[in-house]
Amino acid sequence: MNGWKKTPMGNFVKQGDGFIVSYQPKTEETWNSLSGMMGRPIDAGDSSETAIVKDKKYYILKGNHQKAYDPLVDKGFDACLAYYNEHLSERSDWDTQAFDEWKDENYG
Repeated sequence: MNGWKKTPMGNFVKQGDGFIVSYQPKTEETWNSLSGMMGRPIDAGDSSETAIVKDKKYYILKGNHQKAYDPLVDKGFDACLAYYNEHLSERSDWDTQAFDEWKDENYG
């Protein structure tokens, strides 16, 4: 896979035209950091996540989807979003829409 760069935070990112795809392997340190930052616990069953990030929106799937996204990044955001939409059953609780739904359910 070409074009993936490891960041100081430990995730791997690939730059698209106006968006990025980021794969975040989860470690205990990452779990604790994210839980504290977001003010809610993370489901310990989630081992890793892959996100499309565009315009401050996060389209996040559970698991490592790097191989699937790798050729799609060069095809553009719509190609990546189509893959994401085909895998909604794997959507993470950290996904922007899922988080907004959780927030509305718990805080009105």
